[in-house]
Amino acid sequence: YSFFKVFENIYLHQLDKSVESSVWENNYKIFITYFRTPGLQFYWNERKGMFDPRFVSFLEIDHDSSMKSGQNIIDDINAD
Repeated sequence: YSFFKVFENIYLHQLDKSVESSVWENNYKIFITYFRTPGLQFYWNERKGMFDPRFVSFLEIDHDSSMKSGQNIIDDINAD
């Protein structure tokens, strides 16, 4: 819950311009990378009703992120 809340707060603050957009943009890449993992997808689908509708709408669109998660990096190392 707190993982999502941190990013929800940053997202909402950048919407009302109380935090610089660069703060959101830099954190967004990390968040989206982990948001796509199966465990977080499961959690999100079960709990998204607890979050601000603007944040939910934002996450429901497809996001492009080329950043690898820690597990992806380990998988790449083990594949070699």
